[in-house]
Amino acid sequence: MTMHSCGETRGSEHRSADTDSVALRPDMVGSPSCRAGESDPDQLSVHKLRIDDPEFRIVTDIRIGRGGPGIDPFDETADHYIALVGGQPLAIARINQARRGRLDCEEHYPPVFLAEFRDCIASASRFCRRNGTKARPDLMRRFLLAIRKDQYADGIRVDVINVHIPMIPYYQTLRYELVPRSGFRHPRLDTDSVVMALVADAHAMAFEQGAHSGPAEVPLLASLRHRLFGECADTEERDR
Repeated sequence: MTMHSCGETRGSEHRSADTDSVALRPDMVGSPSCRAGESDPDQLSVHKLRIDDPEFRIVTDIRIGRGGPGIDPFDETADHYIALVGGQPLAIARINQARRGRLDCEEHYPPVFLAEFRDCIASASRFCRRNGTKARPDLMRRFLLAIRKDQYADGIRVDVINVHIPMIPYYQTLRYELVPRSGFRHPRLDTDSVVMALVADAHAMAFEQGAHSGPAEVPLLASLRHRLFGECADTEERDR
């Protein structure tokens, strides 16, 4: 089994000056944090932190406010992101990188794909808006794009997620694709779920990052897509 190397931009600090970027906690590197009193309804600030950061309490408060558990075992190794608008929390998301440890519901993800590309696989989860805040799809998309760019700079090339079936159309609007024959019963939530994935657009990310690796990564990303979608589709065809 060949383990592919997935990009050479890990740790890169390339950022586009006119797009949202991630402020790293506790140093707030990358972009200014929102200052107290900011009220611009379109001023988005994205903070990245780990579980031991004092700001993690914002994450747990938002989760509990939405009726979910404040913390779970996958928080320990994850990157956590908070979107703030006008200095106030709007939304949160979590990214687990497969090279750091086991992913949530990993047993339901394509095993050959996991073995071959583990170094550049991530899994987003616990994405939610703070209870009582106004829905802002435009800001939520900017939030997710900022996360995607930050993870791309750290070598991540594909996001594999488990999705409750009624949420499939929403994630399709975010360009996630359904992995064929991936239905399963979520072991903790007891919901009918599927696996969806978003493979990076190398040309778009290279442009955003100011890097030059986009064209060189096309074969890698094509191989990623084949492992996720092609082989599953081939198996489905043979079983008919």
